[in-house]
Amino acid sequence: MEPPVPPPPASAPLPTDPAPRPRRWDWRPKLRWFAAEILIVVCGVLIAVGINAWWAKRATAQRAAAFTSRLTDDVRYEAWAHEWLIQYYTEALQNAERAAAALSGDTTLTDEAFLVAAYRATQYKQNERARATYDELVSTGEIGLIADDTLREAAIGVFTTPYFQQIGEQGVQSEYRRAFRRVAPAAVQRELLRACGDRWPDPGDYNALVGVLDYPCTLDLPPERVARTAAALRADPEIRPALQHRYGDLQTVVSDLTEGTPTLLANLRHVAARDR
Repeated sequence: MEPPVPPPPASAPLPTDPAPRPRRWDWRPKLRWFAAEILIVVCGVLIAVGINAWWAKRATAQRAAAFTSRLTDDVRYEAWAHEWLIQYYTEALQNAERAAAALSGDTTLTDEAFLVAAYRATQYKQNERARATYDELVSTGEIGLIADDTLREAAIGVFTTPYFQQIGEQGVQSEYRRAFRRVAPAAVQRELLRACGDRWPDPGDYNALVGVLDYPCTLDLPPERVARTAAALRADPEIRPALQHRYGDLQTVVSDLTEGTPTLLANLRHVAARDR
């Protein structure tokens, strides 16, 4: 009898794998997506802000250009009108001097020449201001859009100086004007206005300024009526002192227009020269 076969030795137990650890949350992919989204949002905001700033700057530049163009046109007109006033009042002054010399006996004028000179010494002018653009800039607080210092200073000077209004008021209220109008008959005044009154040059026409008031003219009146009117003026006790006062006023007007505002006049001429 064969001996029993011993059972095979038990194999060593296989090592068992440890229990899997729970996986930890990996935040890095989420962070990358979050960072990408933030970057996109920030870039979009920056681009939008940049576009808005560019657009606002472009719109401001367009407004500045439009206002500058309009204000330049207005100041060029004012520059021409200033020269017109200088020439007009210079010629009125010359006529006042002529009439005063005839009244004092320093010179001899015909009755008609004396009557015309005496009439023209009564005349005055006011400039109709072209200030709409300036007023809009001031009322909206956008005068700073005008980067041209000379243009801006010229506009401020010409539209804020009260003297230009005062010139016209002084002419209207002239004692001499009232005295002349009181003595000269209406028909004579009407003919003086028709034949020897003011000339109106086209705005901007510098060549037409000479002779706006002082030019050759002939009255269509009977010589005896001219003689009577001239005699009445010479005989009126108020005419001569009033004319002397008017002469002084006209001297002041011309002086103030030419020398009283030298910076303003220089700025106006500088702006006007750009288009002449």
